[in-house]
Amino acid sequence: MALDGEKLRRIRQSKGISQEKLALMASVNKRTIQRAERGESVAVETAAFIAEAIGVPAASLRGSQMELFEREQKSPDEVVLVPTNSGRRIVD
Repeated sequence: MALDGEKLRRIRQSKGISQEKLALMASVNKRTIQRAERGESVAVETAAFIAEAIGVPAASLRGSQMELFEREQKSPDEVVLVPTNSGRRIVD
């Protein structure tokens, strides 16, 4: 999933967070933050970790690509399962 790198960088900088600190907050490598800010693809799970760390919805950071799992309308009581690469968030 490609993120809007410029938007991510602006939000991070406006909150006074360094790339290193964001990497620690999101439990990812600093290089992952650098790649995301360049607009390179990151895992969906990683995008969610980064968005959570800076306090914004993951969808607001989405780049020009559309989500594979996105639907036009969602019912208010719908549960959306997001594929993950690890069970780390379940444990956390």
